[in-house]
Amino acid sequence: MTAPAAGEPEASGAGQQPVAPAAGRPLDPAKSACVLIGVGSYEHLEDLPAVRHNLIKLRELLTDPDVWGVPHKRVHVVSNPDSQGRMTDPIVRAVDEATDTLLVYYAGHGLLDARDNDLYLATPASRRGRRETALGYRVLRDLMEDAKGSVRRRIVVLDCCYSGRAANGVMAADGTTVPGEDLVAIEGSYVLTSTTENLKAEAKGDAAYTAFTGELIRLLERGDPARAGEPHLTLNQIHGTLRQTLAAKRLPRPQRLDNGGVGDLPFVRNRQPADPVAAAAPARRGPGPLVLGAAGLALLLVGAAAGTAGTLRWGPERRPAADAAPPIPGSCGKEGRATLLDVSDRLSEQPHNEYLGDEVAGLSALALTGGAQGDGKDAEGEGAEGKSGDGKDAAGEGRVSGAAGPQVLALRDGEPAQVFSIALGSPEKLRPEVTGVQGLYRSDRSKFPEFDGEGLVVEKGGGTVLASSELGPAIRRFSLADGKQKGPDLPVPDAFKPPPKGAADNTRSLESLAVTPDGKHLFAGMEGPLLGDDDVHGRHQIRIERYEGAAGKAYTPESQYAYQTEEGLFLSELVAVDETHLLALERGYISGLGNGIRVYEVDLTTADDVTGQASVTKHDNDLIAPKQLLFDLSRCPWGGISTEEPQPNPVLQNVEGMALGPELSGRYAGHRVLYMVADDNARSAQATRLYSVAVRLRG
Repeated sequence: MTAPAAGEPEASGAGQQPVAPAAGRPLDPAKSACVLIGVGSYEHLEDLPAVRHNLIKLRELLTDPDVWGVPHKRVHVVSNPDSQGRMTDPIVRAVDEATDTLLVYYAGHGLLDARDNDLYLATPASRRGRRETALGYRVLRDLMEDAKGSVRRRIVVLDCCYSGRAANGVMAADGTTVPGEDLVAIEGSYVLTSTTENLKAEAKGDAAYTAFTGELIRLLERGDPARAGEPHLTLNQIHGTLRQTLAAKRLPRPQRLDNGGVGDLPFVRNRQPADPVAAAAPARRGPGPLVLGAAGLALLLVGAAAGTAGTLRWGPERRPAADAAPPIPGSCGKEGRATLLDVSDRLSEQPHNEYLGDEVAGLSALALTGGAQGDGKDAEGEGAEGKSGDGKDAAGEGRVSGAAGPQVLALRDGEPAQVFSIALGSPEKLRPEVTGVQGLYRSDRSKFPEFDGEGLVVEKGGGTVLASSELGPAIRRFSLADGKQKGPDLPVPDAFKPPPKGAADNTRSLESLAVTPDGKHLFAGMEGPLLGDDDVHGRHQIRIERYEGAAGKAYTPESQYAYQTEEGLFLSELVAVDETHLLALERGYISGLGNGIRVYEVDLTTADDVTGQASVTKHDNDLIAPKQLLFDLSRCPWGGISTEEPQPNPVLQNVEGMALGPELSGRYAGHRVLYMVADDNARSAQATRLYSVAVRLRG
């Protein structure tokens, strides 16, 4: 272990030399940007599962106005980047975004090269002794140096070791030694490292976070009681406290390098014991399910394969053993208003993932047919699919067979445009089986040049469906007898269309469709905000259009409502309970981190009509439709179910569709069954997963 840097107080287990209170103007989060890089999965090195948790929690804290408050869109999370470029490109973007402070964090294996004795930051494919497979720290240092012309202050936080042999659960290098602190020196900046140049950085396999980052997280989340009354903490104060707490645990002591006095400026808020969030911070808990949904813990999920962003919330700090998985059925949270009845991936398994040569994939919307009542018939007593008695559709393509029990139609979100008929089994024992498939066509039975199905409703009578396509966007009526479009497209507000005619993002356009039980009102919801509508601390202002009409006849726009999602989440689906009450599915995803899935009850009774209002801003809180959380899927039990992709809770998948069934009896009397489906995005690592949830609605 080397001596501290010049001007650095010596730490010891007995105490820490005092650091002066914060003075000067605080680092401005509104003009800052962050890049959080974490590599926890490796092909040739030991995995570090705690690194993923580091990213999630730091993202939450750095964007929290009660800690620092960097805008969500300027915090870039880079999880398991597969190349050096994937690590550096977000830094280049962040340099363009920030004018006050740029913070770059890295957690993962630190490797040293025997030839140049330099530090290298590992990527998932890195190998020891192969420096070309990792990112040389000098590259990062040069990027930060280049930023000094446009960014006033640069902060680097490294949670990796500089030396030592790699061992299971420990971030280590290849046995050589790093030179002095000039390696991490960046003029006019602050560098904070998890250890010295010749000690290991700890990352115990069963811990939620790596040792250094875990202590940093606790300090940011709960404040420093030794400095009670001081409104802010400086980087030097943070460093001093971390040295003291880590040394007391006989863990490596962090090092710092302060160039330009950045370390003495007020940095983050020092949460006081009286702060509501700080006071509510849970004590460290023992083994328990790793879930989303703990109040006050938020993570913005930036775009990935599913094309969405979202808010993850983490609870207990450890994941239990597989045999301790909470059983299904089980409650989704303490409120007791939702119980997960069953989960099935059967439609992802052979031979159930194919029907008469058609792949069962990309299911993005559900709609219950008359079979939901248990008789396999629609309201007029005809087969729910409207097929002729010989089991063939109007084109002679035998596709549908009768099935008893709950029945749903599921819409494919890509081409070819198709609706699958699925027998579900019972709510408490899902056994989904595709019983038919119907293509959707133009009125002349030609194919649509583009179709991205996202919303589906079965009209009263069961002979027709309404389907929304994000491309267009469009809402169309189809006959289930032959799949042909009936009549013209329903009117879609101009604002819901992409520029130049409208103000919609073409990738987050018309996503959800719902109809009231009496068929008199139709709801169409956008996935993302219109151009001009505000992003309020990562919460999106979404438009929902309500139509008036009748099943099988014309629907005309009646009123428009403003709906606000949670941080980073987008509106994926709606269910109409009646003409003023909805269920809203909010969804988010980031590769390497997982999904956020929530269902809210929405009350439009007192909501204002925002039709014609050019924008919904952060000052229009009185216009936002009230909502209340019904359940967070991440708080549901997982019962030993597995997933190939990383998820905060294995039960999570890319849920896009839902349908509300009838009231249940017996032990779930007073509840209704809610079915949900996950879109597998035609990816082998994702599943076409079906869920049944018993929900108790208010009112």
